[in-house]
Amino acid sequence: MKINNKIYNTKSEIINLIRKILNSNKKEAWLNDKDSKILLDLLKNHPSYTLKKGCGIKGFQIRKTQYGKNGFVLYRTDGSYTDFSYLQCISNPTLLTKIKQACRTAISEEIIKFKIKSFGSKQTIKCAISKTNLSFNNCHVDHYNPSFKNIFNKWIKDKNIIIEDITILKIMKKEYISQIKI
Repeated sequence: MKINNKIYNTKSEIINLIRKILNSNKKEAWLNDKDSKILLDLLKNHPSYTLKKGCGIKGFQIRKTQYGKNGFVLYRTDGSYTDFSYLQCISNPTLLTKIKQACRTAISEEIIKFKIKSFGSKQTIKCAISKTNLSFNNCHVDHYNPSFKNIFNKWIKDKNIIIEDITILKIMKKEYISQIKI
């Protein structure tokens, strides 16, 4: 894998590089240009790169994850942010992972419309689950009940779709399902 104009031959070399960045920077401080370039090159291999990148990336920070460990957070140019797993960037996604990502991409506009409708003209809304206030730019909308995984699995089962018969087509850096043999 090529990162910051250097070829890395093994996953362990990349993991060591990324862990060095993770352990040598202060939490909640903006990463320098060199470390940011490395993370950006790595992030391009993430199976959800398009969704993670969103409208564009402003920079990176290290923050505590929901699991209590330090992790990477990318901040977008619109003020929103999201975390990402550097390990997912290193492993090649399976066809099933690519298909799930294409399905998420296919509904991304509907998710954004739902988010806009939910906020309306308000600056913040109360989260029904955590009971905390969320701002438009700093909240994530996802399927809850049923989960995206359950919806996806039901779709595959109901349509008798064979994963290996699905072809993925990339259009403007977004992955879409282009053909399904049913």
